[in-house]
Amino acid sequence: DIICHQYQSFVEKWERLHQGLKKLRSGFSAKHFQNSAANLEVMLLKIKQQLDDCKSWESFQFYSENIEQDLASASAALQELENGKNPFEHQTGTFMRGYYSEIDGSLQGYALHVPDTYRGETSFPLVLNLHGFDPSYSPWWENIFLSVFMPHATAHQRYILVNPFGRGNTIYQNIGEHDVLQVFAEVKRLYHIDENRIYLTGGSMGGAGVWNIGLKYPDLFAALAPIMGPTEFNFWIGAPTEKLPSFRSFLYQKRSALSFAENALQLPVLCHHGVMDDIVPIEQSRKMVSRFHELGYAIRYVEHPQAAHGGFEPEMEQSIYDWFQDHEKNPNPSRVKVKAGALDQAKAYWIEIEKFIKLNEFAIVDAEITAQNSFDIKTENVARFRLFLNDYLVDGQQPLLFRIDGQTYDDFQLPSDKKVFCSSVLDSNDLVSGWKINPPPQKQFSKKRGLAGPILDVFNHSFLIVYGTSGTTEENQVNFDEAMRFVEQWQAWQHVPCRVKKDIDLTETDLKNFHLILIGNASSNAILKRINSQLPIRLDVNSIIFDEKIYYGEDLGLAMIYPNPLTSDKYVVILAGVTEKGTRLITRRIGTEFDFLIFDSKTIGINLHQGNLTIDGTPLVYGLFDNNWQISTEYQLHADSNLRQKIKPIRTDIDTRANRESDIVYLSDLKPNQVDLWTGFVELDRNCWGNRFEVDQKKHEKGISVLPNAKLVYQNQGKWNRFAAIFSVDQNPFPGWSDGEIRCGKIQLGVYGDDQELYLSPAMDYLSDPVKIDLAITGVEELKFVFRTTEWLPCFYQCANIIDAKMYGLAE
Repeated sequence: DIICHQYQSFVEKWERLHQGLKKLRSGFSAKHFQNSAANLEVMLLKIKQQLDDCKSWESFQFYSENIEQDLASASAALQELENGKNPFEHQTGTFMRGYYSEIDGSLQGYALHVPDTYRGETSFPLVLNLHGFDPSYSPWWENIFLSVFMPHATAHQRYILVNPFGRGNTIYQNIGEHDVLQVFAEVKRLYHIDENRIYLTGGSMGGAGVWNIGLKYPDLFAALAPIMGPTEFNFWIGAPTEKLPSFRSFLYQKRSALSFAENALQLPVLCHHGVMDDIVPIEQSRKMVSRFHELGYAIRYVEHPQAAHGGFEPEMEQSIYDWFQDHEKNPNPSRVKVKAGALDQAKAYWIEIEKFIKLNEFAIVDAEITAQNSFDIKTENVARFRLFLNDYLVDGQQPLLFRIDGQTYDDFQLPSDKKVFCSSVLDSNDLVSGWKINPPPQKQFSKKRGLAGPILDVFNHSFLIVYGTSGTTEENQVNFDEAMRFVEQWQAWQHVPCRVKKDIDLTETDLKNFHLILIGNASSNAILKRINSQLPIRLDVNSIIFDEKIYYGEDLGLAMIYPNPLTSDKYVVILAGVTEKGTRLITRRIGTEFDFLIFDSKTIGINLHQGNLTIDGTPLVYGLFDNNWQISTEYQLHADSNLRQKIKPIRTDIDTRANRESDIVYLSDLKPNQVDLWTGFVELDRNCWGNRFEVDQKKHEKGISVLPNAKLVYQNQGKWNRFAAIFSVDQNPFPGWSDGEIRCGKIQLGVYGDDQELYLSPAMDYLSDPVKIDLAITGVEELKFVFRTTEWLPCFYQCANIIDAKMYGLAE
């Protein structure tokens, strides 16, 4: 009774603190106070987890002292926040901290270690340590890497150490990159950080993050130490870049750290890799090292002959921190090189590229101060760039001289804001014929940093899903279903919900604060109806108007990103069909790597969590808008009619339930109760590439196909006696995915009844003969199908099929 009373007392204290925090947050407007409240919420979350773990007298004894101390600390923190103070500034120790993400409003956590030697008066060096791939896809409050970080961090007393979650398995790109930068900003807000002694390290996927973020933001760091990290984006999906169409190849290359080695001109790098690594082959590091040598850059590279994916010598980690201590950033280097594939990665030190000439090529600026106030600048594919100068770089009282691409421009006075704007003069072939220095400003509607697309970029900003409720009953239902499907996908990936509203509930404040994702066409979504006529691609009653061409078809749909005509500093994303048939399952049929797609029931998309991938040639038309957000033939791709002929239209009635009273039911007519996928979708009555099932040259109309690893669970409820199917593996048939490049190994199917193994297939690939399955399932309540691959990465080369899968005979 005493223990129960004490436990209840703890719960009541926690609830009072939680209510106090909610009340406090509602009164905060300043972002820094909101994130101080986030730190308190992380404390309360930890206490709640401990309370939930008190399932026995022994566990309560184990946690009670910690709970009591943590409740007292949380109470003191709440009181300080109520008094307008920040209780988390300059705290020492090892703990979890958090912030509220602008992207989806969620609480995001990170681990932090601040040595006792930190005092606050003197600036302190900072190390960001990026964790590796988590096969369990756990949320940050359960992530094993963050808990492992805690004791590890205390071994390093010379640095403040922070371990961002990076939004999970994101390769630290897009939303993952945003998380790292936000955590970085939070730590600098709470502590006195030495801006010239900030370091970045991490292993495996964390090593990929070091390369990706370090080479994208080289001016943030004094040194990098990637460990066994992939350097090419196509490593994660396996597509051989050199065999892909040029447009697709560029999309992958601009997400590959290897493409941006040039940006490490001023950045010391120490790279470690195990020779025996069978997860991330050592060639990934060797390619980057070779590229550094080609550029004439120094890099310290250490290969470990006996190490695999881990298993390094114990002293390796300490040597990295010792090496960091020898490096300090020069914030004002006399020479800077910036290479970018997009505007969001086009700024470093005192240079920013503001406009590309061609959007499907890299842009480069190589600038050097060769003498006092004299600049030698070379450019490639750059239409406009800006210099951010200061008193360390130039004498503001003396004229400036520029030599740009071999032409001299002299006697320019430094403006009072110390910014120099350079705009190219292009000839009829888009070749640079000269430059204008600080020309009169021109107001242009053009792509700019933070507002340049593609569709994927909306998820790097505060977004709001707005579904239409102004159409027919069926249209409104489909709009709602697709909005909820999107929320479910986000929840499954990020473990938190995202914002969603009806069109009729949207406010002016929402327009000001959020980038909108509109679901439903102009007749069913009131917001799209307001702006449809102002968009470069428009939905009409029975068609989609694209430039001078009109596409017809009731299964047509449009996915597009564009500056919102109602608030031009925000995006609007359109996800809509000509009819509800085009809107249904829209997120399964589009890719997010483009600015626009017009698609139909034969368009194939693959869910990558990081944004859907379009199968080239399957949309009717897709591509990028030009620099001025206009349609351009230069950036358009069109359907491959031969490819599309082989595709079976997507089945959209996925919520249809079979008649369970019949003697035979196809598995593809039953809705699974649980779906766990590493990537892709559950394809019904066609394989993952949109093709009909085929076994021994015989076509089969029914079946299920997934990309491994995957798990499907069906509630059988003991109603069926027998399950029969054919298990097969198909190869990705699309261009660029050749036989010799298959890396995902073989696939194995396990069938389980009430968690007891009923069947385990041989390990198979697309060359293996299909196998027949015939199982007694009398009395089985839950039937589970598990598809495993021998490769730890998601597999895009092969899909697993259970063909002609049927449940037979009602149980007595």
